[in-house]
Amino acid sequence: MSRERYLRQLDSLKESIVSFEKMVELAFRNSMIAVIDLDVKLAERTLAFEAEVDKREEGIEISISDLLALQQPMASDLRLVVSALKISADLKRIVGLSINVAKIPGRIEGGHLKPLIDEVLSFPTIFLILQ
Repeated sequence: MSRERYLRQLDSLKESIVSFEKMVELAFRNSMIAVIDLDVKLAERTLAFEAEVDKREEGIEISISDLLALQQPMASDLRLVVSALKISADLKRIVGLSINVAKIPGRIEGGHLKPLIDEVLSFPTIFLILQ
């Protein structure tokens, strides 16, 4: 019975990391689009996303703490749990940087950077990164 619970907790942790990654990807993409298009409304929606991301990351950390304290994973399971902790921290950092990027459109007055942004986006490597 406890082994089944343990395996469910591991699966839940994996699913949480994947959904957290999707959330982070959306924040990153929206922040970049907000800067490229100077879209203040999209930037504001991205900024509002921060609290939800914080809750998700905190939930993952609690799950990891519970797994480590109560189940004492070994070998590959321990590597999975520790990796999830590191991935979660990295994703949180990406969101923090995305939030900083999303603040840019609100600070820019007018569209004087739009031609420069369009020129930079004409480079093929930038286009591939944003897809």
